[in-house]
Amino acid sequence: MIRKATADDSRILAEMAIQMWDSNSVDELETKFIEMLFACENWAKTMGCKEFASDCELDNVVSFKFHIAMGFDEANRIICFKKSI
Repeated sequence: MIRKATADDSRILAEMAIQMWDSNSVDELETKFIEMLFACENWAKTMGCKEFASDCELDNVVSFKFHIAMGFDEANRIICFKKSI
């Protein structure tokens, strides 16, 4: 059985994704995202991993809320720099 997110953020993510993958319903995409996350976690466990990490841009509130709803804890915030030469 698939564990549902504790917030509506997985649904918001699915509603955004439906714009790219319109052959699915929002419900199907929401379920697929959650299934994929837990499949990745299970694979990592079988490989001996003790932590599972992800990231998002600082202003990506939807992704931030989704990660929190899926049980992730915020570990750090960074700023990336680049310089054209």
